[in-house]
Amino acid sequence: MRTTTTKAISIDSAGAPIFIAALNRLDFPNEYGNDYLYLQAIYVCASLDEGKTFVATGAGLLESNPGWTPEQAGQLAGIAIGAFCDQHEGKIPGR
Repeated sequence: MRTTTTKAISIDSAGAPIFIAALNRLDFPNEYGNDYLYLQAIYVCASLDEGKTFVATGAGLLESNPGWTPEQAGQLAGIAIGAFCDQHEGKIPGR
């Protein structure tokens, strides 16, 4: 298992139940547990905070999670943005 790493940041954990529930509704792959998915969400927000694009952030998720499809990486990134860093909603293609 590879984990996506970035500099330490803090995100409001109040969005965690919404984030996990949304992924569960999609039957999202969760072989490493909710904490792992939460770490991926932290990566998404940190990556976007650093100025990376949504596509570049998704590519980073795919690099660390080669079993995911591009659609799954996009789903996780979009849900993470909605739950934890909605200031980046404008970076989601089509928004």
